Amino acid sequence: MKHARKSAVLIALACAFGLGLTGCGGGGGGGNSCDGTLVDNGYWSDSGRWVDDGYWEDDGYWEDDGYWADDGSWVDDSYWVDDSYWVDDSYWDDTSGWVSDWTCVPADDPAPESPPPASRSAAEGAWYSVKGSDMRSFITLDDGTVWGLYGKGGNGSYTTVDGMFHGVYTVKNSNVSATGTQFDFDSATTSSASFSAVASDQSYLNITQNLPSNTSFIANYDVNYDQPARNVFLTGNYNATIVTTAPNYDTSQRIITISGETLSVPADASGCSASGAVTPRDTSHGIVGIFDLSLRFNGASCALGNGATAQGIVILNDVRQIQVMAVTPNEKGFFLLGNWR
Repeated sequence: MKHARKSAVLIALACAFGLGLTGCGGGGGGGNSCDGTLVDNGYWSDSGRWVDDGYWEDDGYWEDDGYWADDGSWVDDSYWVDDSYWVDDSYWDDTSGWVSDWTCVPADDPAPESPPPASRSAAEGAWYSVKGSDMRSFITLDDGTVWGLYGKGGNGSYTTVDGMFHGVYTVKNSNVSATGTQFDFDSATTSSASFSAVASDQSYLNITQNLPSNTSFIANYDVNYDQPARNVFLTGNYNATIVTTAPNYDTSQRIITISGETLSVPADASGCSASGAVTPRDTSHGIVGIFDLSLRFNGASCALGNGATAQGIVILNDVRQIQVMAVTPNEKGFFLLGNWR
């Protein structure tokens, strides 16, 4: 192919200097320009530009990996010296701009600056509160969704979970307001719930829980939220306690598996199983330390319905305990607490 292109170049050179070869415009007359007649895989235009994969300027003709200079020598180079770069077989033309789908990088221009990171709400993040053996945790996501757990435990791990919260929150200045649904596992009841808080950027939430009971506490920021989640850390088998909240509250024990981006819950005694995708959560300011979950239930005996789907999150703590929270579109809850085995 290079020989063919070089032949085309020689023809083009002959045309340019008026040597009257076949293929030049004007029927081979003595003019010193061509009228656009096709030559091999391109053509020589009146303006002196080779159209296709190269072009002619005063100092030579450009091909894929170099150009022919005026003295007939082949210059094997990967860029066009002067004020514009050459990339592969694309080129910069002063009248037409950059030809091909590459971006022109002027030789003297500095590299473009990276855009500034997207702004982040003061309330976004992972938060936890421990008082004695009582533990509460909240995940306030970038899309305005909030998840919460309460039970017994410490250092980010639960020994038992007594209930789950799911809702939405808003932030005005540093004031947080959240409303949603509380699933209380101990009493097997579902009720509306809300809380308000004052947020300090990635430091603490001063929370006042309004419904279903009034209480106040400080929740500290969990820096693990800032570490990008990776599926390789999730892979394994877990001894799991599973709670579903409809039509009645039901608790079961199973060994679940996470492999790659798939979470698998084996069938229980009645034949209900579940599986779904677990992926690192990507936000406008990057991947955070939370996994998104999309779960599907399979089996006529499934409490949430055969084929029902639930969306939620997966949290992995420092001792490889997973906390899974999800709800169906009609706000029926699914919870899983798993300890790595």
